[in-house]
Amino acid sequence: MKVEIFDNTPEEIRRQRIPNVNGWYITNDEIFAMICLEGNATMQVETGEEFMLNKYDYALIFDKGFKLCDKSDNFRIRIIKVSRKFLDSIIDMDMRLNLNKLFCRPRVLRLTSTELRIYELVTKDLQILLRYEDRNYSREIITGYIKVFTYTSLFAMEKREQSEVYSTKREHEISDKFITLVREHYIESRRVSFYAEKLNVSSKYLSVLVKKATGRHPTEWIDDYTIDEIKQRLATTDQPMQSISYDLGFSTPSHMTKFFHDKTGKTPKEYRRSHTVNK
Repeated sequence: MKVEIFDNTPEEIRRQRIPNVNGWYITNDEIFAMICLEGNATMQVETGEEFMLNKYDYALIFDKGFKLCDKSDNFRIRIIKVSRKFLDSIIDMDMRLNLNKLFCRPRVLRLTSTELRIYELVTKDLQILLRYEDRNYSREIITGYIKVFTYTSLFAMEKREQSEVYSTKREHEISDKFITLVREHYIESRRVSFYAEKLNVSSKYLSVLVKKATGRHPTEWIDDYTIDEIKQRLATTDQPMQSISYDLGFSTPSHMTKFFHDKTGKTPKEYRRSHTVNK
């Protein structure tokens, strides 16, 4: 039966005969589920991805070589290695399709206390059962445990997926509302805290969400609208610099001049001379 449970000591890994090429463990046609029980380490995957494994983190790897680097002295993981062929033989088509979605990329997630307890019970019992796999009904019992482990993993991963989808949706909702507010209030205020208060979130949280959703910090959006407003007034009106600067919340005209020059490479006077609309 292609199911093995072991820890990350060199002796145990050698005993399980995991192919190693220049420090990279090769998975071949096997699934590796790893639970970090103590310490931490960096997991590198041959696709170029890198994850930090901390205590109670769970990693799922299939069909991708991996390497464990920068391990703490107390780093300890439990590894469950299952043949993909064996797993396919004991699960139905729907579950196989769901698992295939999860195997598209490596996953690392923090286990809840309930999930950790289930994994601990299953792996401890399996370690005992695998010593007597030639006895009557052992295969059926082991198969049942592997199904419990697999369904629990699938549930945990799908819960993470739903959380990520919700998070992404919230990022875009808040960033869209933020940009709308900036369009309406950039003359009134250029402070991120002003917009965060209107959205009932902290300035830090707003900055993180907007950056994730748009690739730009909130101040960049505010600055862009402010620069466009200054340009429009310089090119189409005779409004004095002092008046423009105070209208847009700058403490002094020189402050606005420095801001405008930093963003455009020109002073407001230079811009006005080259862009004034002839009447």
